[in-house]
Amino acid sequence: MNNKGYCKGCFRSREERLYWLKMTDDEKHLVLDICRRRKQQVLRRHRAKLQQELDKNIEQEDDPQQSLF
Repeated sequence: MNNKGYCKGCFRSREERLYWLKMTDDEKHLVLDICRRRKQQVLRRHRAKLQQELDKNIEQEDDPQQSLF
């Protein structure tokens, strides 16, 4: 489970996993679409975090004082 309560593998909520076998095929397709969107949000946040870290590292490399350490 991630910090929002979704499975880290399939991105379904606890309720979605619990009631999966009782759902119609249309409901399952809807849940899968929602899960794809959740995954994309996680990936976007992860990429943004990595970009911030890269930008921070580049700023530190450009700092002339940094080379003294």
